[in-house]
Amino acid sequence: MRLDCEIISQDFLPALRSALAKELSTGGMSQKSVADLLGISQPAVSQYLRDLRGAKNNFITDEELLSSLKKFCEKIIAKELDEAGLKENMYSICKMALDRKKKARSLN
Repeated sequence: MRLDCEIISQDFLPALRSALAKELSTGGMSQKSVADLLGISQPAVSQYLRDLRGAKNNFITDEELLSSLKKFCEKIIAKELDEAGLKENMYSICKMALDRKKKARSLN
């Protein structure tokens, strides 16, 4: 049995960081700025952008999750979120994905 916190940290968080790095870079942020924002190194951002990290678990596939991610990135680029807001939004997206994974499992 895997705990929810394990699933989030091992599966969803790397995929979320990858999606955020791509979206924010497309939005004009530098790799260094993305790294500072996410609390990771610039080389890690580069690996996310080249699908060397976080690509094998692409959980952000449905429209609601994609919409939430895009809105989150827009708020980041507009500098509308403080550190607590960043963490809260990242957790919300991970929680939404976790709930969908659990629901899909229960349907099978």
